[in-house]
Amino acid sequence: GVYQGLERGLRAGAGAGYAGAPQLTSSIQDYAEVDVFFPDGSYRRGLPVRGLASDLNWDKAKQGSAWGTWELDGDRIVTRRQSYVTTYRVRGDVLQSERDRPWRKLPPMASVRVEGTFARPDYREPGAPRLVLRADGTYEDRNDFLHGMGTAFNLVVPDGITEVAHWSDAEARHWMGSGRGTYTLEAYTLTLRDRDGRVWQFSAYVPPTETLPRPRYLVINEHMLMRD
Repeated sequence: GVYQGLERGLRAGAGAGYAGAPQLTSSIQDYAEVDVFFPDGSYRRGLPVRGLASDLNWDKAKQGSAWGTWELDGDRIVTRRQSYVTTYRVRGDVLQSERDRPWRKLPPMASVRVEGTFARPDYREPGAPRLVLRADGTYEDRNDFLHGMGTAFNLVVPDGITEVAHWSDAEARHWMGSGRGTYTLEAYTLTLRDRDGRVWQFSAYVPPTETLPRPRYLVINEHMLMRD
């Protein structure tokens, strides 16, 4: 199953920088994390980089430190990942962490359509990067929004990880730059197919408290975004 809970750790934020530009900061704070317990006993801390509808073998190869195993021991679930061992108490559809925090099971995420223009809550100036999702299944990336949300890991076609080292600056600006095309949002995965042939994949979901098709919030690559 897919479970969401609150963790506490060092998280990046943003404040006002020179001429109003965002300036990255960091602080200790609570943040929502989504972990995955697979039926075969494997465990993923955090969603796969490209979502659950992506090539999970690729994610294991590139993000092996995030993968481990889980097992049921009476009323406990024990996860093992590298040298980390974490225990949860099973309370119906809720897992109670060692820090007494509830992790709630999320429903399977069927294919959905979303209407809205989304930006970071802390960077909402008129020219800030935005992602437009429409009910007809089309999208628009404004001002390199996707580049800010992810990395070459999220560019599937062409294979960003393989190709990025060979690109000139102009090629990098093109392949990692803005675009538009069609999208699907399902199985905690946002897949974007640009008109020029590029394909992006991101972990993504609509928080369970939100109402479709116009949620106020959308999470992409662990970034909480707000609709205009």
